[in-house]
Amino acid sequence: MSVNRSVSSPYLSNRVRWALALFQRIASHPRAKLILIYAQIPKHLKPFLDIRNEEMHHESLRRSSLVVLEALVKVDDAKVIGFFLKYDMITSFLNCMEFGGALSRTTATFIVHRILLNKDVLSHCDQAGRFLDILRRLELMINKLAKDGSLAEDTRKQLLKQIILCYHRLSENPSAYAKLRNRLPKELRDSSFTDILHVNFKGFTFTVRV
Repeated sequence: MSVNRSVSSPYLSNRVRWALALFQRIASHPRAKLILIYAQIPKHLKPFLDIRNEEMHHESLRRSSLVVLEALVKVDDAKVIGFFLKYDMITSFLNCMEFGGALSRTTATFIVHRILLNKDVLSHCDQAGRFLDILRRLELMINKLAKDGSLAEDTRKQLLKQIILCYHRLSENPSAYAKLRNRLPKELRDSSFTDILHVNFKGFTFTVRV
C-alpha cells in the first residue's frame, strides 16, 4: 500500500478507507484482533497518522486509521500496548492530536489515555522523556478548543473529557506531576470551560459536566 498514491486523491483515499473498514471489524473482534498485531498492520497505518495535511481526504484516512487502532485498545491487552511502544506509535498519535480534526483528536487522545493506563507505560514515558511531548500536545488542544466556537457541544465535551483523563493519569506519576504543575494551561484555570468543567486544584481533580 503506497502512502503517496493512496492520499493523492479522494478516490484513492476512499479505496484505502474500505480496506481500513475491514481491519476495523477484525480489530473489534476479541479473538481475531491479535491477527492484526501478528501481521504488523498497525505499523503500516503509521504513515497515515503522520500526515500533517488537513485536507478532507487526508483527514478521512487519518480518522479511519485511528478507528482501527481505537478498537485494538478498548480492551487492555499487553501485546497491543507492547506493539505500540515497540514501533513508537505514541508519536503518531501525538501528531494526530496536533494536526487532526476534532474527531481525530478525540480518538487519538482516547488511545493515548488507554496506553497510559498500562502500568509500565508511565515509566517508559519517563525514561524516554515523553512527558513534555504529551503535555505540549494536550496544551495545544486545550488552546485550540478554547478558541474554536464552531464545535458542537457534545464534540467539545468528549474531547475535553479525554484530555482531562490524560492529565489525571499523568498526575499519578511523580515526574509527570512535577512537569504538569508548571504546564497546566491557563484555560483550565480561568473561566474558559466553566460551563462544562470543574477543577479542584488542591486535590488535582477534574470533573467534566455531562
